[in-house]
Amino acid sequence: RRVVEAIRRLEEARGLDRRLGGHHAAAIQKVLVEPWYLDAARAFYEKRYTDAARRTAQVLRAAPDHSLAGKLRQRIERQADDLYAEARRLRASDPARARRLLADVVKMAGKGSSLARDAEALSRDL
Repeated sequence: RRVVEAIRRLEEARGLDRRLGGHHAAAIQKVLVEPWYLDAARAFYEKRYTDAARRTAQVLRAAPDHSLAGKLRQRIERQADDLYAEARRLRASDPARARRLLADVVKMAGKGSSLARDAEALSRDL
């Protein structure tokens, strides 16, 4: 809960800084990276994979060399692969669930990835 509060407060500070000229944007962004990463990790372990993917992408945009976020991104990609495989298994027996899983795969893998394209194609075929 403290992480969520820290993120909220720091994002408020970033908004205020932006209105005042943005002189401290880089410093605020640097401080935000760790709470964002912790939030991503918590989301992953709570099986909120799309939230984890979104937050991890945010961390990696701000700090491309963040090694823990890079490792978490790899775990998210493996989870997306697993969800894609599950959706393929479910396509005949439960197409609605398969579509939901495929939508999550697209969010987790990122629009431009080959896995996202495969998931979109499979979803269209359902």
